[in-house]
Amino acid sequence: MNHQESKLLLNECQSYLSKLGLGFVVKNASPLTQGVNNTCIKVETMCENTLVIKHFDKQDNFKVTEVEKSLAKIKVVPKIVALNAEEKLIAYQFIEHKDFDKRLHLPFLVAKLKKLHQLKLEYDFDTINIEHTFNSFNDLQEFSDYQNDVIELIAKLRACKPLIGVCHNDLVIENLLFSLSDSWIIDCEYVGLNDVYFDLAALSSSLKLSEQDKNQLLSVYFEQSKISKKQLEKLNLYQQVYNLICYFWYLKHGFKNHALALKPLIND
Repeated sequence: MNHQESKLLLNECQSYLSKLGLGFVVKNASPLTQGVNNTCIKVETMCENTLVIKHFDKQDNFKVTEVEKSLAKIKVVPKIVALNAEEKLIAYQFIEHKDFDKRLHLPFLVAKLKKLHQLKLEYDFDTINIEHTFNSFNDLQEFSDYQNDVIELIAKLRACKPLIGVCHNDLVIENLLFSLSDSWIIDCEYVGLNDVYFDLAALSSSLKLSEQDKNQLLSVYFEQSKISKKQLEKLNLYQQVYNLICYFWYLKHGFKNHALALKPLIND
């Protein structure tokens, strides 16, 4: 970023703070580039407060902040400092990200995921339909390579008894945040009703959990000392589903390197 671009970003952030009703003066600002649906900026202020400001670029995305406000109260997502619905702006407390430590972070993450899945809120949640999700990718050239796999996976899903909860539905590693003493879930734009195994499978893939780790994940989540073969089979089934959906999503949105990295997993 050159000097002119940096100056424009500082001015933009100062305007955002004003619209959010925050009397801070911007000291530094840097774009956070991992998202594709919104503009996110890390903002350091003169009074040593550090925030993440998000502008919801799509018209209908801001409604999810109603869910996030409830999740912030139970510390599933970072604290919301301010928001402006008219301007589609929200400011979160910035949390310094640390490397994932399985022993430390996984129990916190599982506990917060359960809070999300059990959320009681008067909100018009979309119901996720895996078959429709797969069909949304059928215009991809690569879809035909896995069409039989998709048919087989959907048939197996239909044979499973669903365990429906309020799911995040996009638990890629970029949407998991780890601090020195806690874990957080961020970017809830795809929240909706789904089988909770979809989120558990996403964690398994994103955190590269071993079979032993997955047993522990299910044991902690369901508070059972012994996990059945059927539970583990369902988790592995949903992990296949999740990996294939991610593969198609990356291709559709132009993230070819991400898709190539996933290909060995879906061919396994």
